[in-house]
Amino acid sequence: MKKTVFIVTAAVVALFCVLICGCKQSDAEIVGNYKLYTVSGSNGVKEFTYYSDGRDPLINENSFTLEIKSNYKWKMNIMLPGISDTEDGIWKDDNGSYSLIEDKEDPAIALILDGGTLKFNINEDGYLMAVTLIKA
Repeated sequence: MKKTVFIVTAAVVALFCVLICGCKQSDAEIVGNYKLYTVSGSNGVKEFTYYSDGRDPLINENSFTLEIKSNYKWKMNIMLPGISDTEDGIWKDDNGSYSLIEDKEDPAIALILDGGTLKFNINEDGYLMAVTLIKA
């Protein structure tokens, strides 16, 4: 009986250690929610620039959002004319150089954080886009 209690206790302690140590959290300045400021790009035929300031009634700050979570995960929602997509993955912090990784086959997306402004380039649904988001 004592041996069974010891084994169960050891298993619970081991599981607790894995959960606590395995749930790495970040307090990096990049963590937060971001909303559209501008996005410009091209699909090889047509060029475009979208602003969140109301110039186009179909585009607003929620037309392109990015949530960078403290658990090193991210989620992106894109709702622009011709592009409607949701992406997610993990993010890396390499001594203050940040990048988004969707999966191992895709190249990492390098992020440039300047205060509350986040800039990056992506290729989505055949569109090459330069994105500027503002921290919400």
